[in-house]
Amino acid sequence: MPAIDIIIPSLLAHCSSGKLHLSVDGNTLKQTLDNLLQAYPLLKVHLYEESGKQRPYVLIYLNEDNIQWFDDMDVYLKPGDRIQIVQSVAGG
Repeated sequence: MPAIDIIIPSLLAHCSSGKLHLSVDGNTLKQTLDNLLQAYPLLKVHLYEESGKQRPYVLIYLNEDNIQWFDDMDVYLKPGDRIQIVQSVAGG
């Protein structure tokens, strides 16, 4: 099972003991994200709505691709793949 690098925004560092770069094992995108939330459960409320749907202001990328473009989350991962979480911030 490859260890996948995950980068989270500094706004969510309080959910990961201050870490912005994480390493999480997983064979598929779904498994890796599930393992991420198991290891850092405070992230769940920031990434997903109660219904389980990804929050609209959160973007999750696998390498250069927005995961919302994928038909499903059963994408197999390989060493060197990277997941990046981007949280939109607006204001005036």
